Amino acid sequence: MIKAVLFDLYETLGRVDIHDEEQLGENRLRDIIDLTSSRKMNVDAARFRQVFHDVSSEASRRSQQESVEIPIDKIFARVLKELNLPADDRLLIEMEKVYYRIPKNRWILFNDTRETLQKLSARNFKLALVSNVRSDRFVRELVKEVLAELKEK
Repeated sequence: MIKAVLFDLYETLGRVDIHDEEQLGENRLRDIIDLTSSRKMNVDAARFRQVFHDVSSEASRRSQQESVEIPIDKIFARVLKELNLPADDRLLIEMEKVYYRIPKNRWILFNDTRETLQKLSARNFKLALVSNVRSDRFVRELVKEVLAELKEK
């Protein structure tokens, strides 16, 4: 007897409503660079983009090889270290929030997600979610908002 259903988050329950991934990436990095500038960190934008790309690419390779996702805050910490910039937990959390702001604001559930989750819940199935998104914080905040929205309807 099936007692639980496990879902992946992205492209199973919903997706980010953005059609230009390259532009999304550029907007995210611009926002991060703006954040560092607002913190009075003298950051060369082109150098930051290059180091982020290198560190992120290496993290992706490691993730594939080791089947472990490297959290985005670890990637940002490495980028700041490579650029000889100070990093504290508060800054890393801010960077993570800024980096995921656009996807969070542009998240849409698929048409049948609400109904499916409500029907499974009504039948007392345990529901679980897995995701390889590089931010546990983003996933938790997104799920919290989706659950609140489901309760409203």
